[in-house]
Amino acid sequence: SDLSGSKTALLYPPHITIRTGAIVPIDNIDAFVLAFRKDVDKFNAKVIYQEPLTISEIDFINYTDEGQQKHLIAYNIRKTEWLVELNKTLDESNEYKKTMYKTFHPHISLAYGDLSTFYFNKLKDHILDNKEHFCKSLSFDINDVSLFYQLDNGYWKEYCSFSLREK
Repeated sequence: SDLSGSKTALLYPPHITIRTGAIVPIDNIDAFVLAFRKDVDKFNAKVIYQEPLTISEIDFINYTDEGQQKHLIAYNIRKTEWLVELNKTLDESNEYKKTMYKTFHPHISLAYGDLSTFYFNKLKDHILDNKEHFCKSLSFDINDVSLFYQLDNGYWKEYCSFSLREK
């Protein structure tokens, strides 16, 4: 954040996005959450990633969002069959989609959204020039799936969370 000026990734707790966001009318939130939970309940916890994460697995992506050029720097998370199935189930479960992205790209965002082209290139060069200072191994489990909502100040707060622990 200090090097790039990007603050957007800091508005969320660290996470892997499993599906696109949802814009749900206030009167339909309870039904949305209930349907979402039923889909989450089809899955048990899984160890997703236990192998070392290397610098080559950091993505530097340029993309267009609502007609504007944007940039993303993120740790790429390997797609597993289980993770793809979870994404497909949750993404197809209802009509309240914020965006209609076609490709599931699991990742942990380092900087995006408000990252200018100048700082995108500067941060990319910094990461590539300082590989020894970046995460060389990473492992984690996915134990919960959470829904978040955006506060007026731009930060995100957990609305509810569903356990994927063995049932």
